[in-house]
Amino acid sequence: MTLASEAPVEYGHVLSYTKVYFGRLYGDLEGEFQKYVNNTGEVYGESEVTHNAEAFCHYTYERSEHQLMVVDIQGVDHNLFDPEVASSTLFYANDKTIFFCCGNLSTDAIDMFNLIKAVHVCNKFCHMLKLKEM
Repeated sequence: MTLASEAPVEYGHVLSYTKVYFGRLYGDLEGEFQKYVNNTGEVYGESEVTHNAEAFCHYTYERSEHQLMVVDIQGVDHNLFDPEVASSTLFYANDKTIFFCCGNLSTDAIDMFNLIKAVHVCNKFCHMLKLKEM
């Protein structure tokens, strides 16, 4: 017999990304556009999707050993598009070109995440993913 406290916890809806090419969204997304996390890691709102997006940022940060973080999470409900990757190092050493693209605000997002106990508070999704407490 399984006790309720031992029952697996359901994660719920997962985030999915829709392809965007040259600024044109392919696929119809019905509903209201929402930004959940911006390029610098700031969080908007207190919805279930926002908490899921925050946990995704936290997950990418932790899994990359604090070198990268997916930010600029936006879309309609769990259907997202046009993310950015922030990196702990902004430029390639050899030719000073920017890692990933010009939307990489790099150390701004990484530094903010390191300092943001006021911005990111681990939520149920962080706990389900067994991420380190911030």
